[in-house]
Amino acid sequence: VPATGIARWFKNASSLLGPAILDSVISARAQDGITHANLTVNGTAGGTAIDMALGFKGTPAAWRDGELKVSAAVDSADAGHLLRQLGYQALPLDKPGRARIAVETVDGGGTLADGVAASIKGEFAGLSYVSDGKIGIDDAGLPNFQGTVTANSADATPALSLAGLALPGIAEKLPLEAATSLDIKDGSATLSFRDARLGGAYSSGMIDFGRDAGRWKLKGDVAVDEADLALVTALGLGLPPDLLSNTESVWSKTTFGRPVIEGFDASFRISADRLSISDNLVVTNAAVESSFSGDRTEVRLTNGDFAGGKATGSLSIVNPEGDAAISGQLSVKGAALADVVWQRDGRSVADGTFDFSGQFDGSGRSVSGVVSSLAGGGSLSIGQGSARFVNPEAFGAVIRASNAGREIGEAELRKLFAGYLDAGTLAFERVEGAFSIAAGTIRAQNLNVVSKSATMVGGATIDLNADTIDSQWTLTIDPGEDRVSGAIPQVGLVFSGPLDAPTRRIDVAPLAGFLSVRAFEREVERIEKLQAEILEKEKLNRLVRFAREDDQRRSDAARKAEEARMAAEAAAKQAAEKAATEAAAAKKAAEAARKAEAQRQERARRAAEAEQRQQLDFTNGIESLLRDVPPTPPGRAVPPADSGAPMRLTPPETIPN
Repeated sequence: VPATGIARWFKNASSLLGPAILDSVISARAQDGITHANLTVNGTAGGTAIDMALGFKGTPAAWRDGELKVSAAVDSADAGHLLRQLGYQALPLDKPGRARIAVETVDGGGTLADGVAASIKGEFAGLSYVSDGKIGIDDAGLPNFQGTVTANSADATPALSLAGLALPGIAEKLPLEAATSLDIKDGSATLSFRDARLGGAYSSGMIDFGRDAGRWKLKGDVAVDEADLALVTALGLGLPPDLLSNTESVWSKTTFGRPVIEGFDASFRISADRLSISDNLVVTNAAVESSFSGDRTEVRLTNGDFAGGKATGSLSIVNPEGDAAISGQLSVKGAALADVVWQRDGRSVADGTFDFSGQFDGSGRSVSGVVSSLAGGGSLSIGQGSARFVNPEAFGAVIRASNAGREIGEAELRKLFAGYLDAGTLAFERVEGAFSIAAGTIRAQNLNVVSKSATMVGGATIDLNADTIDSQWTLTIDPGEDRVSGAIPQVGLVFSGPLDAPTRRIDVAPLAGFLSVRAFEREVERIEKLQAEILEKEKLNRLVRFAREDDQRRSDAARKAEEARMAAEAAAKQAAEKAATEAAAAKKAAEAARKAEAQRQERARRAAEAEQRQQLDFTNGIESLLRDVPPTPPGRAVPPADSGAPMRLTPPETIPN
């Protein structure tokens, strides 16, 4: 019938249907207004064997309500050739394997309006399948089906490749085991499955395939235990996943092809227990949304657990004719640093939690070209943690060894310091910084490790083109009492080499300079101390001498004072003795005077007695006495006259004759 789908199919596939050798037998009869018709077709068309028997009971006007029985088989040695004969595009494969379709109605058949119970069995490019259900046609003339489909294959790669759902060149086999339910209606097919296995991944979910706005679209909502981001990027870049990474060089230089999914759009919502980002980076409990439309591929990680934290991100690929532009962004919050840094002796070199945010974009015709053009930037923040094999106490140990007088050359110093450095960790409070991406190189400068025990400042350059790192840091401590002017204790730490296993080099030249200055200052201090000791000794000697002189002066003064005291005592004694002598003399004189007075009184008494005897002769002799008395000798005092006293005349001792 012209202008029908069958006519268009026959026109497009006619070149693939010849040569055709077909035997056809048609028989029909009418009974009670009911048509009884049978059709058999046997033969080959374009190398495909056809064996079909069809029985119909009904009326042409109500053909959907007529009873239908079918027994048909189609067999081709080339599964891809059969797909093209049926009007579908199929990638050319050298040996895709055979294709066989066998349809058999069961339970006496049925009507297309209500559904004809049928069993479909066969194989397709190594994939065997069995389907049981009802086949029908709706009022709009669209086919419908409701039933189950079971598929098994030791390697589903050829079948998926022919259907445009896999990449050419994949060497790894993909075993397939699936038990599904299939519902076709209103021009759309819905496939529901549980615990289906493709390769090493198990999945459950639902896939829809139908037309939307005039374009075929494949939609899916699938939960899998394993998923790989490389597969999605491979679909968008037209390369097998193994050519994206498993190459002799760091990055594949194989040019991109066109996107694998063509002729229809596809979008999937995927819940993955494990989503592999790269060989060593895995996101768990990942929620992913992906879409494929023409030359554009979009992947969005809406939620996921990464290294104990949360991760979100997106990736966009625009690949017209193999010239791809790739852009993306990634955000990580609260992840464990130990899970992403390299390890040494089986232990991560640092731990803590970190936040990361970055965006990038690049373009090229190969992965290597895209990486070399990458540009972008972002920020990094690391919370409280520690850096292993970075012991700040190493400085103190080396300084103590130097202070003890040990002469340490630079080579020995490097070895000695490295040993102490490996023996501990540097606890830090936080690390913050920003990074930039240019020409495939990530640069993070002026990173500051905030720590109470040391100061660590540096940065890192990661060359994605070579997958190497060059990270340089300066480690400094506060020497405290060992501080010197003009130098500080610090070393340079350089980590360089492969990104997953760099080597460490220690630059001890600044520390050696500090130790030299420290040794010089200690020598100066020693000399100054010695000089101070000499001066102090001289001062002490002077003080001792002054003390001795002062003691001598004090002794002399004491001696003189003692001598003065003794002299005073002697003088006092002498004076006392003199006074005693004088007192004795005075006493003797007084005694003599007393005795003299007594004698005088005695004499006076006697004289009085004599006077009494001589009284009678006194008057007669007075004139004679006065006339013959000699003058008074010099020095002999004349007793003063006592007025009022009676005059007493004392006769001379002798009276001259």
